[in-house]
Amino acid sequence: MFHSVVRYSGGVMLDSLKLRCAAIAAAIVAISPAIAIADISAVWANDGADKVMQHEMRAASGNVANSLWAGNSVQLFAARNEIVSFNLVLESSQGARRVSVQFNELLGPDGARIGSRQVSGDDLFSYVGRDIEVFFVRYLQVKGLSRLGYDTYDERHIPSKMRRPFTVNANNRTITIGGWQDRPGADKYFPDIAVPIELHASFDIAAQTNQSIWADIYIPKSAPAGGYTGTVTVSEVGGKVIRVPVALQVEAFALPDTTTSKTMVPLDPYDVAERVAGKRFPDRGTVEYVVAQQARDRYFLLARRHRITLVGGEYPEEAPGVVAPPSPTYIEKLRGNFFTAKNGYAGPGEGVGQDLFVIGPYGSAPWTREDRSVVHRRMNEWEQYFQSNFPSVDRFVYDVDEPNL
Repeated sequence: MFHSVVRYSGGVMLDSLKLRCAAIAAAIVAISPAIAIADISAVWANDGADKVMQHEMRAASGNVANSLWAGNSVQLFAARNEIVSFNLVLESSQGARRVSVQFNELLGPDGARIGSRQVSGDDLFSYVGRDIEVFFVRYLQVKGLSRLGYDTYDERHIPSKMRRPFTVNANNRTITIGGWQDRPGADKYFPDIAVPIELHASFDIAAQTNQSIWADIYIPKSAPAGGYTGTVTVSEVGGKVIRVPVALQVEAFALPDTTTSKTMVPLDPYDVAERVAGKRFPDRGTVEYVVAQQARDRYFLLARRHRITLVGGEYPEEAPGVVAPPSPTYIEKLRGNFFTAKNGYAGPGEGVGQDLFVIGPYGSAPWTREDRSVVHRRMNEWEQYFQSNFPSVDRFVYDVDEPNL
C-alpha cells in the first residue's frame, strides 16, 4: 500500500499518552511480549515495513518488539490531515476458525471521534465518513528474482529475507554462495494484497501460520489535538475474544494538502480494462468501457488518499491524438472538482487539483513522431493552454522511450 510520511512513537511519548495506554492495558490483559488467547496463540503489531512471512511464528521467541508495539498495545502519533497505519499479526499454533476483526473508532478529547461507518457494495470505494479503514491481507508466494538479482547485483543491497550467504573479496565485491533455495524467503508467502475487511467478515488461520490485518487511520483537519484511544476486537468461533488497545496522539498542527516531494505513477487504462472488465480494448459505450472508466477513476481517488499523483489513464476517444486541451474528465481532476465528496472522496487534498499533467504518456501522442514544425506547434498549443488555465500545474511531453530504430 502507498502513504504520506508515517511516523510512530517510540521511546519518547507524552506522559498522558503513556498513562492512557497503561490504564487500558491493565484493565484487559497482563503485560507480555504478545497477547495470547486460545486458538489464536498470539497477537502483536508492527508498522508493516517489516514483512512478516505467513509461516513465521515470532511471538514464541518473544521477538516482536518494535517502535509502535508496547508489549500489549499499539501506540501511534500523527499530525492532522495525515494517514498513519499499523499491521496486526494474528498467530495460530493450532489453527483458528471463523475469526473476525473489528476496529471502528478512536475517542479523544471532549468526545471527539475518529472513526468509520458500516459499508457494503459500492460504498467500499467511498472515503466519506471513513477515517478508519481495515484490510484483510492476502499473501503472495515469491518464486524467483530477476536475472539482475541473481547474477550481477551486490547481495548487500538485497533485502535480508532474500539475501544469499556471501563473502566479500579484496576488491570489496561479494562472492555469493548457493542458489535460489539458499535465500531465506525462497518460495515463501509474503503479505501483499490488501482487501477490505468487509469482504472477509470471517476467516480461518491454518496451524503454524499467521494472518496480517492492516489498519489505516486518517486524522481529519478538524480533529482536536490530544490523546485518542480505541480497541481492535479479535473474535473467534465459540465466543473467544481478545481486545488490543490502540492509542493515538494527535499533534496540534496539520500537514498541507500539497506535498513538498512530488510523485508520478503512470496508470495504463488498458491494464485496468483487462483486469476489471475482461476486455483490454473495450468499445466506447459498452458496459465494459463504463466499468473500466469507473475503476480507473477509483484508482485516482485511492492514489490521492495516499498522496500519490497518478498520470495518464485517458482512452484515445477521450483525448483524440493527445492534443490540447485535456479530456473533460481530466480537466475535472486538474480543477480539483473530482476529489470531492460527490465522487466519494475525503482525505488529504480534498478539492485540490492535480499538480502534474503528462502529455502523451508512453508515446501515445502520434504527433511527437511528426516533422519538427508539427511537434513545436503542438507543444506551443499545450503550453498556451496551461498558461491560460492551469499555470501552476507541472507539465511535460512524454516522448517514446523505447523507439523501434
